[in-house]
Amino acid sequence: MLARRLTEGWSLVRRNPTSIVLVVLALFAAAFGTIRYFPYWPLYGHSGPLPPETAEETALSKRLLEHVTAVASSPHNTYHPDALEAAARYIERQLETLGLTIERQEFVAAGQKVRNIHTAVGKPGAGKPTFIVGAHYDSDGIAPGANDKGTGVAALIELARGLNGYQPKRHLLRLVFFVNEEMPHFGTDTMGSVQFARMIVQKETVRGMISLETIGAFSDKPGTQTFPMPLGLVYRDTADFISFVGTPRARWLVHETLGSFRRHTQFPTIGGVAHAFIKGITWSDHASFDDLGVPAIMITDTALFRYPHYHKATDTPEKIDYGRLARITKGIERMVREIVD
Repeated sequence: MLARRLTEGWSLVRRNPTSIVLVVLALFAAAFGTIRYFPYWPLYGHSGPLPPETAEETALSKRLLEHVTAVASSPHNTYHPDALEAAARYIERQLETLGLTIERQEFVAAGQKVRNIHTAVGKPGAGKPTFIVGAHYDSDGIAPGANDKGTGVAALIELARGLNGYQPKRHLLRLVFFVNEEMPHFGTDTMGSVQFARMIVQKETVRGMISLETIGAFSDKPGTQTFPMPLGLVYRDTADFISFVGTPRARWLVHETLGSFRRHTQFPTIGGVAHAFIKGITWSDHASFDDLGVPAIMITDTALFRYPHYHKATDTPEKIDYGRLARITKGIERMVREIVD
């Protein structure tokens, strides 16, 4: 049976040789699409043991623990408004301690007044575009939200510290703490990043945006990492890396940020672009900017694809790997300096 079908197939090719060309072109197009979009090559960048933790990273990991504990030890969202307000005030106190000017974007959600909190690094200039780095500070439902999203908030606070006094040459850098990323606000008019994105694109030319997502859960054991199809066919199943991802419009931004991060920081990374129908690609605040035509990416440990406590009451501060979070935070600082200067 098999031999007969092969013979029939060869006879078809002989009668229609253009079919060979079409097959070759289709394979070439598929290979080109894979290289051009997802994934970023080489796959992981750094491999092998991580370098020893520096004294700076040790001190940073302690501050990151303090931030995550302060912001994400209990549920904080519009279901728990007092805790949400406490998280907002903590962020504001940290920025005020650094001497930074705070701006607030207030609006009403679920019958309550809530706010985005943002600060600028550098000064506006004629023809100078804006670049945004953000993280949301609310948690999901009953989850304390240590990884989702205390880690992103903590890293952004420390990014503000590390960049304090910095004057980017090419961009105005805005650091934004978004409210209401989680359900029931995600993708609606009461999502904090939706409110901010609509406001800022009317006032400024936004060149790009980075969302710091869940970036604190890691394991060196095989079998700890999963992926949405078909990405699991490409990557290993060990949850020891972070990922830089966006939709096709952000292809250049993925390459620029990931390339910079790898040049300055020894840590396993993956990255690339995929269309929004791939599960998880647009599950963060970068989607609000992407919807308005702004190239936007998220940096993430992949959340539910490795973290068993995702959106659960067990997502508590002691689950976080603060040593690796510190290394990533410093890497993001060095990366941001390069891409906005």
